[in-house]
Amino acid sequence: MFYYLSKALPPLVYPLGLAAILLLAALFLLWRSRRWATAVLVLALALLWLGGNRIVMMAVVSSLEWRYTPPAELPQLDVIVVLGGGSQPPAAPRSTAEIGDAGDRMVYAAHLYQQGVAPLLLLSGGGVMVDGTTVYPEANAMAELLGIMGVPPTALILEPRSRNTYENAVEVKQELAALSAERVGLVTSALHMPRAVAIFARQGIDVTPLPTDYRVTYADWNYYTQPNLAVQLYNLAPTAGNLDKLSDALKEYIGIAVYWARGWL
Repeated sequence: MFYYLSKALPPLVYPLGLAAILLLAALFLLWRSRRWATAVLVLALALLWLGGNRIVMMAVVSSLEWRYTPPAELPQLDVIVVLGGGSQPPAAPRSTAEIGDAGDRMVYAAHLYQQGVAPLLLLSGGGVMVDGTTVYPEANAMAELLGIMGVPPTALILEPRSRNTYENAVEVKQELAALSAERVGLVTSALHMPRAVAIFARQGIDVTPLPTDYRVTYADWNYYTQPNLAVQLYNLAPTAGNLDKLSDALKEYIGIAVYWARGWL
């Protein structure tokens, strides 16, 4: 039940979902109090405007992404754990598995393997959707895509059972014990890395963070926060892209709070 609620409820408190709820409330209030309806409409507008603002988005996203940066020198590891979330299953009309929004996880993992950082990649990710329909496990989709990138099957270990980050850590712990691996790297999106590192640490797994998939760079921040009138006028316009990135960051903060409450990190 927790898995399904964790997927279904958070969108209702993201800026877009919450604004939609407020708009419905405003429509209801129009029958009773135009004053309250106006106040709720203003709140919904402010929520969407701020949620789609570039500076607000960058501030919230970078507060998570910049906690970990790629190592200056590549380490030597026994295995690199790659978390799912960046692939699409080979469902018709797709002819193969495809790279998703966080596909940089696989690209970076392939790069690290080819640089000799570790001889093995442990791919963690199952395939159960919110409605309970079993789909192609992400571990299998990642393996297919990494094969296309030149990583041999002998270098891949698949963990296709986990459905969330907590289960990733629990299942990976068993795989690592079988491998007797001590030096472990962890590849996931920079936005997701703080929560992932804390969950793995709770399971007694000390990982070397290998973040990728950055949405805000230092150059982005320096450019869009400069005291330039044209740039700041451009920043005023909210966009759906900024709203989407902010929602992803809020998802992580909600996840951190919920996982902490459950004793998972």
